[in-house]
Amino acid sequence: MDKILKKVIKNLPRSAGVYLFVNKQGEIIYIGKAVNLAERLKTYLHAPLDPKTRIMVSQVDNVDYIKVFSEFEGLLLEAALIKKYQPKYNVRLKDDKSFLYIAITRGEFPKVLSVRKNDISNPKYLFGPFPSAKTVRQVLRYLRRIFPYCSQKGDRRPCFWSHLGLCSPCPGEIVKLIGEERKIKKKVHLNNIKNLVSVLSGKSKSLTANLTSQMGDAAKQQNYEKAAYIRDQIEKLSWLTRPHVPIFSYLENPDFFEEEQEKELENLQRTLGLHPSIKRIECYDVSNIAGFYASGSMVVFQNGVPSKDDYRRFKIKISGKPNDVAMISEVLRRRLCHSEWDYPNLIIIDGGKGQVSGALKVLNSLKLKIPVVGLAKRIETLILPKLKTDFVEINLPHDSPALNLLKRIRDEAHRFALAYHRKRRSLGFDIK
Repeated sequence: MDKILKKVIKNLPRSAGVYLFVNKQGEIIYIGKAVNLAERLKTYLHAPLDPKTRIMVSQVDNVDYIKVFSEFEGLLLEAALIKKYQPKYNVRLKDDKSFLYIAITRGEFPKVLSVRKNDISNPKYLFGPFPSAKTVRQVLRYLRRIFPYCSQKGDRRPCFWSHLGLCSPCPGEIVKLIGEERKIKKKVHLNNIKNLVSVLSGKSKSLTANLTSQMGDAAKQQNYEKAAYIRDQIEKLSWLTRPHVPIFSYLENPDFFEEEQEKELENLQRTLGLHPSIKRIECYDVSNIAGFYASGSMVVFQNGVPSKDDYRRFKIKISGKPNDVAMISEVLRRRLCHSEWDYPNLIIIDGGKGQVSGALKVLNSLKLKIPVVGLAKRIETLILPKLKTDFVEINLPHDSPALNLLKRIRDEAHRFALAYHRKRRSLGFDIK
């Protein structure tokens, strides 16, 4: 088994996916998911294993895997595969009464609960069954971040989740209100429940269209805070529901992941009007609090896939008042001084015209010609340089393959910069 795993691990990607252990008879005996396939399978070689796992591993004759775009996608695919093949080493519930469901209760303030089939009478909505309690918990966790809901049985006081902003507005707070304020808060609560039902009913496309319309109305009224809030909901909903369509595509087409990557890259190339193929993309972001512990990140995607060995982080040297343009410029200049690092085919800047303009000045000063694009967070607007001092703003459809790729890269740069900033801040002094 060790020889089989070592051989497989050499060719495994460091990306999310589902792996399948197969025995000599060609039977799938275990299915698992991983955020990083290569690292996950290494644990079977080096980590201490319990007796049951050792027996399972000793029976493995082959390992298959399916790459996916996100952890949530892996979660759904794992559940679908376990339900289809029922591997003997996966924990499965044979009695339908033991399966978990998601229930939405009746009443003035509907609640969202995870229940067994016979544990709740006359729910307003019942979704499921789900193959495991873990699946239900994770689905609800993801949904809660988009449309906050309440799972507390009583309404006498605000629930625990309300203090974390994950039950907002909480029925425990609404019942204490009177008049117009109560009506407004109740309407928001019921709207969140309505949106949850739409997602769980598979009507996410119409819900996204409705939210997009609301976002446009808010932007026209220059209510940018509300527009940004709805935009964030659309982003999370789009990310969450994206796998609902292609989950079975992963099963039907072994090359689905690679084909989707190629589609995104080709769409990005056409959108930006780039002639050479895009192989290496670098994205830059900065993170700071009032200028303190300012940290920069550079993430690298090769052929649409993160190349984490090429990631770099920067302790920004500029001091004084926060200046994102100057910080981005410093990070980019320091990076471009490393000629031993391969230059990118495209640079993405997390920011608007100011940040893009700063990046262009750095490139011009070094006499380098590398395409630059900015991605502004307000309504996910693309900032494209035009001539020397002008810019073009483009708003791509939310389901654009090019935009999906750009957001995935930008979000990774933001995560990497924020993680370094938090680490420095937690230590309270500068670190390398």
